[in-house]
This record gives sequence, C-alpha cells and structure tokens, in this order.
Amino acid sequence: MGKITNDGRMGSTHIAIYTAIWMYWMECGKPEVIHVYCRQIMPKAKIRASSTYYGCLGDLHGFGYLQYYPSYNRNKPSCIILSGEGLE
Repeated sequence: MGKITNDGRMGSTHIAIYTAIWMYWMECGKPEVIHVYCRQIMPKAKIRASSTYYGCLGDLHGFGYLQYYPSYNRNKPSCIILSGEGLE
C-alpha cells in the first residue's frame, strides 16, 4: 500500500478499488487468481459507475499493480492476479 499511496498517478478511486480487491482476495483465502464480478468489488470500493470501475481497473493493470483479464461475458467472472511484493 505504501507504493500506491506514494504514486502520483493514483487517485482516491484507484486506491479504493485496489483496497476492495485486496479485501476480497483476503476473504477468499489469498488465492493466486481471483475470479470476480464487478458487482462484488464496486460496493466495497463505494463505486457506482461501472465505467469508473473499469477505467481504474485498466489503470491499475497498466501501472503494474495487478493483472486483469476481463471475461467480456456478464455471466463469467473476470480474473485478477494481485502483483507486487508483500502480499503475504
């Protein structure tokens, strides 16, 4: 989290989404790959607009904080892999 808070590219929405994903990862028992729907993360991050969620998720992927593999199917969850040191 220290890296995120010191990264000037990161806004409060990015931090909220990353934190919500991290919380979900912890709740799931720290799996290598998280299979998740946006509706599971958005309420935790206090995000209402899916465009905001997907935009920030794309940024987090582009900045190297996580790997995001969208499903493009509303009935199939997307895959997220948290990246970085100190996840344990």
